[in-house]
Amino acid sequence: MSNGCICCTVRGDLIRILGGLARRKGQFDRVIVETTGLADPGPVAQTFFMDDEVREHYELDGIVTLVDAGTSCCTSTTRTSAVSRWRSRTSSC
Repeated sequence: MSNGCICCTVRGDLIRILGGLARRKGQFDRVIVETTGLADPGPVAQTFFMDDEVREHYELDGIVTLVDAGTSCCTSTTRTSAVSRWRSRTSSC
């Protein structure tokens, strides 16, 4: 990638890299996209649904989110917003 970080790189770079990896058939079973510092993984996840070539070769299996419990409570608006989103998503389960 042009600067090594998906959160700072245009989606086109991700599409280009995934396309190159798809041409290496049989060399790997999975691709892990790590997005350190990216607050919202949505735009990266959308790449797997919006681009025809990526959608043809890849299936988004899951998104793992890690939260630093020691510092996440320092910003009450962030915490409140995150808790609200979590509750709204899990209440229907």
